[in-house]
Amino acid sequence: MDIASSGIPMIEENRTVFNNTHAASLNLLQNFSKKLNMKFNISVTGDKNTQTSQKHTELFFNKDTIAYFESNDWITKPKTAEGQIEAEYYFSDKSRLKYIGKGATNVSNEASHLLFNSDRITQNLSSKVLSVSNQLSYTFRPSSKML
Repeated sequence: MDIASSGIPMIEENRTVFNNTHAASLNLLQNFSKKLNMKFNISVTGDKNTQTSQKHTELFFNKDTIAYFESNDWITKPKTAEGQIEAEYYFSDKSRLKYIGKGATNVSNEASHLLFNSDRITQNLSSKVLSVSNQLSYTFRPSSKML
């Protein structure tokens, strides 16, 4: 009977995870006059996760033994930024002009390194997403005399 066929779980001998996150946010509400007010919102986050693991495996067969060493490194570095501007201008008590602008970006870099015995395998993935939206609206409330 082979020991390998008995279902020994493959658990890493050594595993570490490091997380390094930074965040900043700026929110501002400004009334420039009775007719004009603006809101600004900006937030930025940066993150770096590093995970490493090591495993040594030995498989015993009838006439042979297979041994190998495996070391893994996973690194992810996502960065996000979001912003919004909202402005309102009141022409009178009955009419106003409103603008809302939003933007967001997400940049993600991931890398994995696998060392199998003495063979190194490396994989990198990078993605960039950008989203922008604008909205402009004019509101007019007629009085009952105008109807």
